[in-house]
Amino acid sequence: MKIYQLYTTDLLQSNVYQRAWERLSETEQRRVSEIQTKKQRLLSLGARILLQYALAKENILQYALEIGTHGKPFLKNRTLEFNLSHSQTSVVCVIAEEAVGIDIEEKTRTAPKQYEKIISKEEKQFLQESDHLDMDFLRIWTMKESFVKMQGERIFEKPKDIAMVQDMHLRTVWEEQNCFLQRYETTDYLICVCAKQNQFPKTITTLTQRDITKFLQLYE
Repeated sequence: MKIYQLYTTDLLQSNVYQRAWERLSETEQRRVSEIQTKKQRLLSLGARILLQYALAKENILQYALEIGTHGKPFLKNRTLEFNLSHSQTSVVCVIAEEAVGIDIEEKTRTAPKQYEKIISKEEKQFLQESDHLDMDFLRIWTMKESFVKMQGERIFEKPKDIAMVQDMHLRTVWEEQNCFLQRYETTDYLICVCAKQNQFPKTITTLTQRDITKFLQLYE
């Protein structure tokens, strides 16, 4: 398993942006262009470039994507699994041999006022005793999101049934669901990966603008 992170601010330099744009197919360019806000267009472009980078590291330079029932993309005719997530100015991508999901949330987000409606009884008790409610809610939420994304489902169908607290501790394994969870933190973001394999890397590989530029030049 490998996890990569990219900051969209590193795409803003004109020559980098143009090279990244040219890496997209006509269909991808059209889809990105149809996104309304500049921020979301940049995140979409960043996600596509990060996936290309991650797959190139696995010697996959040509690939096709298909979309699952609930919108989860997967590689056509390949066993390798991937998942993407983005928040604010960051995109993350995870690559694994089996089903995997990832979620990222900015640390400045706060728990919704009616958060109790979307958490389990165990999670509610855990948060009631927390000294850092907002941060712990976000930790739980990234865990829920990553689990649902691994399953290829939609989180709002049953968020209260996805209990990420057991015996007043955040899960690292969910035996009944045959999955493992690993949380990561950066200065600005919380990240969680849920996977069928307990083979998480110790760190996330964060791409620099130099890494991105080198990749774009190498595969022009």
